[in-house]
Amino acid sequence: MKERMALIDNSHPLSIRRQAQILSINRSQLYYRPAGEKEENLALMETMDKIFLSDPTLGVLGMQDELAEKGMPYNVKRIRRLLRKMAIESIYRHGPPRET
Repeated sequence: MKERMALIDNSHPLSIRRQAQILSINRSQLYYRPAGEKEENLALMETMDKIFLSDPTLGVLGMQDELAEKGMPYNVKRIRRLLRKMAIESIYRHGPPRET
């Protein structure tokens, strides 16, 4: 799809509408630009990354508690979405603890 979209030329004598029709591309795909994350979410993601590096066993609820202690009371849905976007998963130990 991106290859076909790259073929569209604004300076070509054919209209954009006609070029898109010939290439079987919806014109809305040509004009859409993803919004990206808000500055607030980027700052939150940076904080969550620092917290996760200090304790990689924190899940979503643990992360929510840690953020609340820092005065950042965000809801579970936002934290879960951003952790997934960052591809962060908590690390859990397997089996009972070893005796040494």
